Amino acid sequence: MLSGLSVFGLERYDELAYNKHRTFSEALKQGYDLVAGYGKPIWVAELGYQGGDAYMKPWIETATLKQSAFPNLQEVVYFNDRDVHAWPFNLGRPDWRVVESLAAN
Repeated sequence: MLSGLSVFGLERYDELAYNKHRTFSEALKQGYDLVAGYGKPIWVAELGYQGGDAYMKPWIETATLKQSAFPNLQEVVYFNDRDVHAWPFNLGRPDWRVVESLAAN
């Protein structure tokens, strides 16, 4: 058994909802804290981030690092697809894919 979390970072959403850019650790903390007490391994079963280079670089650099604040976090799996739900603030459905489809070009 394990606990699975979804963690997403959308630059424009962070600006509108939090008035700042959140880090991977900030985005992970709430969900992690909710399930850590079960003592099970924790996976980020869906990770996605979208934004400019300055926003995404810290996510890329930290999402797979072992962090002492999250000792039960064992795996991170990237969600390489378009979101199925529209986000608040009329942000539509973010596209978390790493590479755009050739059909889109």
